[in-house]
Amino acid sequence: MLHVIIFGTGSMAERFYKRLISDTGVNILGVTSSEEPTGELNIEAPWLSLGFCASIEFDEMVVCTSFYYDVVPLILGYGIEFKKIKFCGEVLSQVIAKTPRYYPPFFQGLSNQRPKLALLSRNNSGCNAFHFKRYLDSLEEVIFDYEIVGLEELRNRRSEFDGLVSTNAEGRLFDYGLNVEIWHGFPIKSIGLFEANSKDDYSGLNARVSAFVSYSDLYTYTMSSLFNIDLDKFRVIGVPRNDAFFHGKSKGVEEFLSHNGIGECDEYIVWMPTFRARNGKDVVDGSFPLVNFEDVLRVVEVCRDSGIKIILKLHPVDVDGEFLGELENDWVSVVFDHSLKDFGIDFYDILVGSKCLITDYSSVAYDYLLSMKPIIFYQPDFDSYKESRSFCFSDLSLFFPGPRSFNINDLLKDIRDVLANDIWVDQRRSALKVVHAGVNGGYSSNLYKLIEGAVNERF
Repeated sequence: MLHVIIFGTGSMAERFYKRLISDTGVNILGVTSSEEPTGELNIEAPWLSLGFCASIEFDEMVVCTSFYYDVVPLILGYGIEFKKIKFCGEVLSQVIAKTPRYYPPFFQGLSNQRPKLALLSRNNSGCNAFHFKRYLDSLEEVIFDYEIVGLEELRNRRSEFDGLVSTNAEGRLFDYGLNVEIWHGFPIKSIGLFEANSKDDYSGLNARVSAFVSYSDLYTYTMSSLFNIDLDKFRVIGVPRNDAFFHGKSKGVEEFLSHNGIGECDEYIVWMPTFRARNGKDVVDGSFPLVNFEDVLRVVEVCRDSGIKIILKLHPVDVDGEFLGELENDWVSVVFDHSLKDFGIDFYDILVGSKCLITDYSSVAYDYLLSMKPIIFYQPDFDSYKESRSFCFSDLSLFFPGPRSFNINDLLKDIRDVLANDIWVDQRRSALKVVHAGVNGGYSSNLYKLIEGAVNERF
């Protein structure tokens, strides 16, 4: 007996129900949707909330709505397994119509027996290429050559390389046979083809990318929708920068912290907002600027009372925070990307040692879940940010597993509360389960095995 739940409350769901009730091998457990129906439902089956569905045993949840691109991430957000999600015939015909029927062989364009890969890096602020290179450098033998390069350098030297590992979808700009994309984070804000007023053109990405590294099934489906990438190209292996949460303190970290006034025994909080304005983009997302001297100093006083220092790390493309570099206070250090490069480290090497994270809508929160340490979401511009940038998910409750501060006074209170009593552990654990398929590290190793297998298969 197949135990089925129908997702949908419209005419498509009703037609599917009528076909299904004649099948004696199927037990219809109920009907679910994003919201409980307000009108009459012509389906003789009980209404089940998605939360309840996630708590019971069933075999398949059959999607019966044309809005499947929005629905599947919603279902996955409740922790329901991707393999249980099916499409009714009407939806399936739409999916097939939008899916190419031919998938090229993985890495079909390799020509050299020992290929050379470009590891493309834009900064040292959670750079997957940086952490992948660190792993490769630790191996006794690597079956391909590799080099960290910047975007302009790669443009000038493109003929020297046989493949590319990129972190900002730069693969759309280069026609390599081996083209692996490791996007820089798990998104909740709209990106890719859905970002309003975007300065980037991603229309050619799907044609050129060989493999897209993924965190989880939810990430796969979300990124496939945001960038129009074939689902078959995703590999759920985790991203290299998150290996930082599973190894010891990296070389250069203590020296960097000491240089910024943080001793070996000092505890510190990381404050890491995403950008609001960037060069080349006319529209400001949310409030500008987000932080100012007065607010930072008020946060410093709260943390000083608890004997905890602050590292304020601005986004690498942020154009609103340079003035904070003039801030002089022994309890707060403002970190810019160039200073990390001077010490040969990545900011994730610093992040993993923090006691708590303050952020807003940044993907760093979803990597930080791996530490299971507290996260505070400082969102004084939530309404304006939602209006200008928008979000990937209609229900954001799962994605803010910590206190949400909507003004500076809220933030001060939430810092005190979290330091005194962390009550958000269960919420972070629930989010971790959905965001990350693998929670034990080894992500760089997974990526190396993926590329190694492709090279060995080719030759």
